[in-house]
Order: sequence, then C-alpha cells, then structure tokens
Amino acid sequence: MTFLFDSFLYRIKILAVLFSLTLSLFARGSEPFDTIPFEISPGGKIYIDVCINQDTVPLRFMLDTGSSDNVVNTRSERALKALRGGVKEALTVGATGESQTRVTDFDQSLFLDSTEFSGVRFVLIPLDEEIDGIVGWNTLTGADFFIDFDSQNIFLYSSGELEIKDETLWRPIQFMPNGLAAVELDFVWCGQKKQEWFFLDSGSDRVMDFFTPYLESNKMVTDQKSWGKSRIAGLEPGKGVINEVMVDELAIGPYTLFQIPAGLNLSASGIAATDYTAGTLGNNLMQRFNQAWSFVNRKVAFIPNRRLYSTPYAVTQALGANRVTLRSSGNQK
Repeated sequence: MTFLFDSFLYRIKILAVLFSLTLSLFARGSEPFDTIPFEISPGGKIYIDVCINQDTVPLRFMLDTGSSDNVVNTRSERALKALRGGVKEALTVGATGESQTRVTDFDQSLFLDSTEFSGVRFVLIPLDEEIDGIVGWNTLTGADFFIDFDSQNIFLYSSGELEIKDETLWRPIQFMPNGLAAVELDFVWCGQKKQEWFFLDSGSDRVMDFFTPYLESNKMVTDQKSWGKSRIAGLEPGKGVINEVMVDELAIGPYTLFQIPAGLNLSASGIAATDYTAGTLGNNLMQRFNQAWSFVNRKVAFIPNRRLYSTPYAVTQALGANRVTLRSSGNQK
C-alpha cells in the first residue's frame, strides 16, 4: 500500500512539473482576439458551441482536425434549419472512401464565440455521435490558435502572432492533397529508426495507425504478431481490418513516448489507401498535449498537459502496462 501511495504521489509531482512547463513554454506574442471555451468528451474530444448564420442558439459541434470540411449532422433538425440556400451533390472523400454527398454553397457563416468565419460550406451527412456537426480544418486556417486542455480554452490569434518561448518545440506541417495537416515524426519500429509524415486527426478515437501503401512498400505487415484486431465502422464485412501492434518509441517534438499501441490499417479504400503519409495520429494520443498551431508559418507545437497520465491507453492496460513513459530531450527554460 505504501508503494502504491508513493507511486501516486510521484505521478502527481510529474503532472505538476509538466503543467508548470506548459505555462512557462507558452508565451503570447499578443493577446488573443478571442477565447473559445470547450467541453472535453469522455473520450477526450473537443466539443465547442457554434452558431450558424443568423441562428443565435448555440449548436454542439466537434473540432475535428481529421476533417477538411465543416459538417452538419443530418440527424440534427436545428442545425439543418440554420442553413440557408439550397444544397447540391458533390464528391467528397471520407475515412472509408469517396462518395456523392449533399453540400451547401460556400455562402454560409459559422460563429465561434464572437468570431465569424464567412464563406464556408457544410457537408450534410449523418453522424453517430450526439453532436450537431463538425468544425473542419479549413475553417481555422485563417488564424493561429492554441488548444489548452488544462484551461479548456482555444485561444485565437491574428495570423503569425502566436509565439512560444522554446522555439525547439515547433515542428513543420504540410497540407496534403486531401487538405489535411500532417507532421513529420521520428519513431522506432521493431528496433529500426524511421522518420515519416502523419496526419493529425483529433476526431479519431485511435492512438496511431499506419496506412496500407506504407505498410506494403515497407513490408511491415508481417514484422509483428498482432495482439488484437479492430474494424473501421461503416465498411462492409471483411474490409477495414486493423491489426493491433506496438511502436517501440514515438517522438512528439522533444518528447519521447515508449510502447505506443498502433494499428496496421489494411483498408483498400478511403484515407487509409493514400500514399502521401505513413499514417495518422488519433485523439487518444493528441489529447495528451496542448497544441499551438501557426498556419502562416506552417508549424505546430505539442506540450504535455495534465491528461498525459490521466487516461492511460486502454490497450496498454490490457497488456499489463500501467502508465505511459515520457522522456524529454528538449532544452527547457
């Protein structure tokens, strides 16, 4: 009992140190022009209040960095009524492939707190989550922002004005052909060091996944014996299978995580069939870091927050691990 109590106190001390590092590393180049509070779902996703067009009653939307489009849930009557104008058919790309979908014109307005984003469109699809819609990536690219899980606020800054004291935390991002942001990360796979680009998907429940083309070109499918299988919702039987494996190490900026659960996504369609990234990082990992995004400078920074140890990966618990290990190689100030 004494050992367990001491271990608990040790982890509390680690969290306190990480929180103080977050405060010291994050410096505002200027005051944010808006602050948007958010709710954290049980799975760690970001839910924010959104108003559409002239409707002043807030709707519940999810911030999804894995979606380039804004989405209205066709199961939400209130969200549908807030739209103006007609809809048309357009080809869109989702997690499970391309499909013809109803969309609005680029003449809608979206309000986050007092900030208006105009000239946006909405894709109309049914969502399983109990939300009215999704705020996609392309809406926020006109501003810099800091996602602070500790205070549960998103701070919006004029483009290029978000600064961090330790410049070594910044990592370059690229927008891939499908419009999604990706970051280059170092990782160790079966003892071999690698460096590849990964999508950043805060709307995914996953931790880390590798895509089919990368797996096949690097002959990784048989490198490890899978300890479990998952399946992507919405795909027909026999497709969208994910083999669960482990990544030895994963570097997020100057921080290194060990024994990260990852999936080998063997889907032959949708985002998993793209060949311009190795895979994707999901929200089960991203929520453990506060995130600074500077779009004009094409860079992102990740800073550990209080959630780093608060919700261990369920799959690692099943394997007998009880915590995530963190090592920092950065020069902290």
